[in-house]
Amino acid sequence: MLAVPDEELRQVTPEPEDPLVDLSYLERPVSLFLAPEPAIRDRIEGYSILTARIRTAVVSGTDADASWPLFQPLRKNAQAITDALVRDLGMALIDPSTMCSTSLEDLEVATEQEEEDLCLLPSPKQSPKKKKKKGMSAEQAKCARDLCTVSHAVMRLLGLVFTLSAVYRVFSDEQLRDMLTQVLAIPLCDVLPTPNARKTCALSIWVLQNQRLPEEVLFPARDRIAYALRRGLEGELGKEGKKGSANDGLKAIHDLSMYQPETFVPAFVALLPSMLSNLLAPTLALRAQACHALGGFAFAASTMSPSVVHTRISEAVSIFLTAPSKSPRKTASPSKNSESAIVRTLRTTLNVTDPTYAAQGPVWALSVLASFAVLLGSAIWTNFALTRTISALLTLSMRNKKSSVRGLGALIWRCLAWCYFRPVLARDVDEDGEEEMEELNEAKMESAREDFWKIVKCVVEFGAGVSTVGALLSSDTADEDYLQKALSLLHAMIRKGGVVTSDAMDILKILVSSDHHPDPWDMNKLLPQSLFSASPGLLTANYESLAGTVKPIFDECPQVMDIRSLTKEELSQEWVLTELMQIWKTCIVHVESPEDNNLPLDALCIWDCLLQTGISSLQDQDDEEGIVDFGDRVVGVLIQILVNNELDLTSKVQGSKGVSPCSRSNAALKLSITREFWKVMRSAFPDNHIHAGASKMLVYLVEHEDELVWEEDSPDDARRQWATLCAEVLIVCDVAQLRAFWSGRTRAKLAAEYEPGVHSLIWGCFVDSWSEEVDVAWEGAVVLLGVPFANNDTWELSNEDLGKWERFLEWTMNKALDYGVDATSVLDSVAEVVSKHPCPAFASSTRVTDMILGHLEMSDARQLPLNVFEFVNDTLVSTYPPEPRTKMLSVWMIRTLFRVVDACPKELVLEMLQTIQEGIRFWISDEFNVFKTDEFVGEVLPLYQTSLLHIQDLPRDIEMLQSLAPLVESIFSGSSKSTAAIDSFDEFWAASYEGEAEPEGGWPENIEAYLTSKNAVPEDAAKEEAQEVTAVAENLQPTLSTIKAISTPPKQQRNVSSTSEITAAKKTSPPVGQLDHACFTPEATPPSKSSLSIVTPTTP
Repeated sequence: MLAVPDEELRQVTPEPEDPLVDLSYLERPVSLFLAPEPAIRDRIEGYSILTARIRTAVVSGTDADASWPLFQPLRKNAQAITDALVRDLGMALIDPSTMCSTSLEDLEVATEQEEEDLCLLPSPKQSPKKKKKKGMSAEQAKCARDLCTVSHAVMRLLGLVFTLSAVYRVFSDEQLRDMLTQVLAIPLCDVLPTPNARKTCALSIWVLQNQRLPEEVLFPARDRIAYALRRGLEGELGKEGKKGSANDGLKAIHDLSMYQPETFVPAFVALLPSMLSNLLAPTLALRAQACHALGGFAFAASTMSPSVVHTRISEAVSIFLTAPSKSPRKTASPSKNSESAIVRTLRTTLNVTDPTYAAQGPVWALSVLASFAVLLGSAIWTNFALTRTISALLTLSMRNKKSSVRGLGALIWRCLAWCYFRPVLARDVDEDGEEEMEELNEAKMESAREDFWKIVKCVVEFGAGVSTVGALLSSDTADEDYLQKALSLLHAMIRKGGVVTSDAMDILKILVSSDHHPDPWDMNKLLPQSLFSASPGLLTANYESLAGTVKPIFDECPQVMDIRSLTKEELSQEWVLTELMQIWKTCIVHVESPEDNNLPLDALCIWDCLLQTGISSLQDQDDEEGIVDFGDRVVGVLIQILVNNELDLTSKVQGSKGVSPCSRSNAALKLSITREFWKVMRSAFPDNHIHAGASKMLVYLVEHEDELVWEEDSPDDARRQWATLCAEVLIVCDVAQLRAFWSGRTRAKLAAEYEPGVHSLIWGCFVDSWSEEVDVAWEGAVVLLGVPFANNDTWELSNEDLGKWERFLEWTMNKALDYGVDATSVLDSVAEVVSKHPCPAFASSTRVTDMILGHLEMSDARQLPLNVFEFVNDTLVSTYPPEPRTKMLSVWMIRTLFRVVDACPKELVLEMLQTIQEGIRFWISDEFNVFKTDEFVGEVLPLYQTSLLHIQDLPRDIEMLQSLAPLVESIFSGSSKSTAAIDSFDEFWAASYEGEAEPEGGWPENIEAYLTSKNAVPEDAAKEEAQEVTAVAENLQPTLSTIKAISTPPKQQRNVSSTSEITAAKKTSPPVGQLDHACFTPEATPPSKSSLSIVTPTTP
């Protein structure tokens, strides 16, 4: 077998690493067509290679200064290249028959002559002959193909060069004009002599479509470009196949209009009828391309300043929309016959639910309607027929079941808003009496515009409302009418619910904020470019996945952040602020709350901005009364929220699937959000300007308590919110109003208007609320501490309430310290309030006394808190004898009193003991035998002993002794438990008065009786009796020298659970609620005195 010969592989031209800096990369292809007499093959090869190399080396983002080394062959031969391109473009206009010496027709004539010469019979010289179709010889056909191929190669090169500024900047404007003129000569030629004339014309239209030459080059040629495109649209450049001059011409209209509107839109007005007629073309491709061309033309026209050009465009579109159909077919309905063909087509396509192609469905129809709306401009609202037609068609789209179609319809609604802001179209010429007509029509125009506004504001979904509001507020200082319309539209958006309401809240937040400064508004923001450049895009999208194409278009539309804030001057107008308040109230009704039932932060932020705006405006005017009146109005708004029975906040709470959306009552939610708004109001208003509003709010809350707290499913929730709101309102009120509030509740309780426990619940809410506040007057807190002990309103404080009372007492003391008031003064004030209506039947009275004494630091006192000790004395008097369940509470109180008496400064001792001696006397004498001997010695006797120690340090004055006689001689009344008490007195007497001479009036009666008895008792009998007592209470006899070692355990240790543990350990006692009930009733009369009682001596 023979070996297969090796094939010669084609050599590939190596490409440089960086073509832009290669000086010779383009040199060879340029030299091919710049040769003195280049061959056809060299020309085609040179143009093709140059096109390929430029395409790979240069991109659209390449620097356009044309200074790259790559372009050196072009720069050096710019004029020669221009001449060569013009020369070779002209080959498309050359008749191939003129390029060859012998044509096919000459050969046929010569053949016929030879046949005549051979014929013997003559024939008439002028006989008729059948006209034959001209043909070309093989040489002519080859020449024609060469001419066509060269011209195509040049046009492909120019189609690339004209799009790259970095390349065409190599040539001068004049050279570019020459090239463009030669390109235009092809579609402007009546008949192209070369074969494939249709393809050649289509290629020239493609060059015109893609070129991006500067305005200096295009402007002089725009009319010729328009005429060339018109010939293509009207079919003069050959039949239309899948692609042809008409298709490329429509693309060119779109692209050139978008590229240079000022240049091409006026020139393309003459092409508008052709574009419109192609909307009804028989092929779907042309109809879609006509829609695309119309969109680009409309968008470009919208970027131009209003002129007569827009009037001409509007009139052409108006005629196309309103002209009745010319169909000869008779119809039964006259109304249908009056409709134009395009309107019927649009209605038909809008009703299609599942189109196969885009041009058969609502997407195409809506794209056409968007272009119509923009091209009509203000004529859409000045011409009622157009208004009715366009609005009726768009309404069909908003009823479509497919959400993406409805969203696309909302995009078109932005075009209607754009038309609303367009000025009335200019007139072409002035006529006589024009000024008078304008005056007459001005009112009608304004009326028509207002009617059109009713249509514009109908659709606010899919961001249409956001765009319209932004357009209404587009200028820095909006017209009052526009501002009013914007607020009205915002009100309508709030009522829609869902996303629209959320958008409206965001807009409202921006309007009342002063720190939002977006970019300057452009009215053309209402016209998203993707809506008008729909191929590729809407017109090429799959109908089933239309949402993916429509959604990005919304991103091109105005967003909430594009809307400006209202100026200070606008917000200072009373009607503006009032309207904003109304919108905010509506927002509360329709906004959805989070699952935690808290109010959205945006609502609070908006409320704060509204208040700050109103207050700031009035402060700038130094209007103090105005601020007070404004506060009164604001409180009225809050009251309206509470009054509104139609406000159902439970239905606005977002709940997860399968879970109840809200577990709180509507009454509780309304009170809860009112509390939040009140907090914002308190922080916004100066303290001295909110009292009137607070008083108004308090009056309403008190008078309508039953209505505000009524609920079924959540008992006490609404009442807690009501009480907390009252507490927060009373914080800024006077103390007198706080007293009046609780006095009114006391009277209501006497009338049995409240259930048991309501007062305790309300008081607890007050304490909790005030404890979290900063700006609270300590005097009001003192009043609140006295509420549980008010006349006819006292209730037994639970263990939890007592803990809360003590914590609030500590909070009050700390708050008073911030104002420079010491704790002793606060405790004295609290004791004064609490002691007005004591209730000894309640264990809480003893506990409260213990708490007050526990916080009293007597060592630092400079003045006796008289109210405290009077309250202690009253408690000691009223609680003896104690019930078993309160016995240990009394022991705690006595222990605490012992520490207070022990720490009392010397200069205050006398007054203190004089104040409390009556109450101490009952407990020391213990006439009802409440304490056992060991209990008495361990708990009560130390108080007596430390009192004697203080008296011992006082000046030895008979008057002083007389004033403290009830205390000193209290051990001689009732039953003595041990000789320890007598020994304490003896020791005191021996150290103080035993050596003193008896005063003229004698010693106090009981003391003198004791001294007399003591002296009369035989010494042996006394010793015997003392031994018996000592045996009973051995090791439990503190003396005056050891009394200071006795102390009460700290409060944190008072958590044992039984009296027996207390008695055994002598430490602490259980809290209230853990004590057993009373198991006995004290005797009505004291028991008989023991053998240790003082006996009046008898005469022997």
